[in-house]
Amino acid sequence: MNNAADQSNRLMRDTWERLWKLDAAGQQPFSIHREVLERAKWRYLAEDLGGQSSGVALEVGCGSGTIGATLAGAGYNAILLDYSMSAIDLATRSFHGLPGRERKHYVMGNAFSLPIRDGSVDVVVSGGLLEHFEDPAPVVNEMARVLKPGGLFYADIWPQRFSLLRLIERMHGGAEGWYESRMRREDAVSMVKRCGLDPVRVFTAGVMPPRGMRGTSRFKTLAILERFFVGKLEPLWVLMDGTVLADWLGAYYYVSARKPAIGTGAS
Repeated sequence: MNNAADQSNRLMRDTWERLWKLDAAGQQPFSIHREVLERAKWRYLAEDLGGQSSGVALEVGCGSGTIGATLAGAGYNAILLDYSMSAIDLATRSFHGLPGRERKHYVMGNAFSLPIRDGSVDVVVSGGLLEHFEDPAPVVNEMARVLKPGGLFYADIWPQRFSLLRLIERMHGGAEGWYESRMRREDAVSMVKRCGLDPVRVFTAGVMPPRGMRGTSRFKTLAILERFFVGKLEPLWVLMDGTVLADWLGAYYYVSARKPAIGTGAS
């Protein structure tokens, strides 16, 4: 690995460590924006799971372990993997109110070389991970490798693109070492298919009012108004997922695909 890439990786790792340590120490609740987003993503993922509620699920780059915890609550034996000890620590402290805590297992590991056997996982997921690599294809290849034939791949990808939700965040810029690709929707489809996963379901989602508005963290009345407005109109925000409006103003791509069953091939 060249020095520039190595330095970039170290900066990104250090940035994530600082973020996870802050979250683990403060245990801040989800914002109303994230609550709405997570509920919508789970509905779409549940559709793709097709009623399946058992087997082995792997969350790669688990962070706080949102998806892994939800899958464990649904009945899966969930492996929550991250390369950050602070993230693993945060994941173990989070979502104690959900069922299935006994089905969660925590693993330190590298997304480029998953410490998981070939074809041993029913569902492999990542949330807000793939956009942080200049070339995420090796990570997707690893995720595909550990999937059983017929298994489900899922990722939500938050590239560097214009979106209403992240408008204010973009104005303030990112932390040192913070990298987000400019991946387009068609790039995501092509990458997933090249890794042997097909058919692919993809759409743009996350059309919501800007988050991070100044004053909401300091003034209780503003925070209450924001929570009421965003939460009350949740059906409207979700209704826009997968529309042309989402292609213009949405924040992330929902991507899912299947590993072809034995005896079949990707078309």
